Amino acid sequence: MVVDATSSLLRIRPSDKNSWPESLSDPATVLLEYWVSKCADGRFPDRSEIEPRDIKSILPYIFIVERLDGKESDYRFRLVGTQIVENEGECTGQRLSEIFGDRRRYADVWRQYDESCRGVIHVRNENLGWLEKAFIDYEVVLLPLCGADQDVRFLIGTAHGNPLPDGRTSAEVVRFVRPVSDLPEVSLGLDGIFIVDYRSGGLALSPARMRFSEQKILELSEGRPVPVAILAEAVSGFGRERPNDVPVPELGKAVLASAIVAKSPAGQKMAEAFLTSRPSTYPIRMFGTLEEAKSWLNTLL
Repeated sequence: MVVDATSSLLRIRPSDKNSWPESLSDPATVLLEYWVSKCADGRFPDRSEIEPRDIKSILPYIFIVERLDGKESDYRFRLVGTQIVENEGECTGQRLSEIFGDRRRYADVWRQYDESCRGVIHVRNENLGWLEKAFIDYEVVLLPLCGADQDVRFLIGTAHGNPLPDGRTSAEVVRFVRPVSDLPEVSLGLDGIFIVDYRSGGLALSPARMRFSEQKILELSEGRPVPVAILAEAVSGFGRERPNDVPVPELGKAVLASAIVAKSPAGQKMAEAFLTSRPSTYPIRMFGTLEEAKSWLNTLL
């Protein structure tokens, strides 16, 4: 049975730390301080002024949404940190109305988004009852960002699970309740090449898993473009979810080039078919061995 989320809103003044709650999480504190430092001449920061390398310590908890035009307010998730994905699932490309369609039931959520666009800032605390995780205390902060027209076009925020009474973090409990073995492993080798491993568990290639990998790389690389090798020999097929290929400038900056390693003809054909259906902003080549892949990536450094 899904338990309704219980939530509360606390209005704060970002430039006045005395208005911030004592329980404010470290990610929210870092983001608020950074956002305030980017405000100038009475205006909100432009999205282009937000540099991932400046807030690298909190990237797993960061998300960015775009305000959509229409008769009724709505927002599209453009970038979602990997810790949020592990806690809530992948939602990049989705609209807020797809997740919280009942605006009356989730009035606090919609109020926070709508009022953030007007510069009215709240800290929202809730449990994750809508995910059958009512035992988790979750904190969300949203701040406005301008677009090219100087109007508020984006919101940047943090979503963070606060410590539970027994000393464990909510993220640790979520990992216990919902293992994330359905996501590829991302690691950094001593040679400076990132490895995205699809071999364990026979995972399917999907836009969601590709976005998760790119987001993880962005977090680990501190915002600079890096070479990536994808081990895709044992992929089990294609994911069923719709592509949701929403351009995310930050993710496009994360990867310098990508080399896909697939030894068998079947594995190569599957990877090629997937890539032709998903445009890329960086060079991608196919190789039969990891050694060949790394050799090519090293020529681009």
